[in-house]
Amino acid sequence: MRVSLKAARVNAELTQKEVVERMGWKTPLTLIKVERGERDLTTVELAKLCEMYGCTFADINLPNVSQIVK
Repeated sequence: MRVSLKAARVNAELTQKEVVERMGWKTPLTLIKVERGERDLTTVELAKLCEMYGCTFADINLPNVSQIVK
């Protein structure tokens, strides 16, 4: 079953603050935009998120397929 990035984060019991710090992003707004599909992700960023969340690319349902950029 595919889940949203937000659901994957919640399932991994991680807070927004923890993810933002681990990703090296400056503000929680970046993560909020990613979870809403309002900010593009690189494949490296998505891989890092999946590693943190204990899931694979195939487990994630992105709101916008073009959200991933190389």
